[in-house]
Amino acid sequence: TPLSWERYVGAEGAVLGVEGFGASAPCQDLAQRYGFTVDEVLRRVRDLLSD
Repeated sequence: TPLSWERYVGAEGAVLGVEGFGASAPCQDLAQRYGFTVDEVLRRVRDLLSD
């Protein structure tokens, strides 16, 4: 969960996490659904670095 991570990453930081629980599906489907793919993580990192 991304809750409470602000104290570690700061107000301008970013947290990648799942805001729910109980989802059941093959791993690849869940990764796609929640944005835990290589392409999505790289996109978010690039966005952070470009700011």
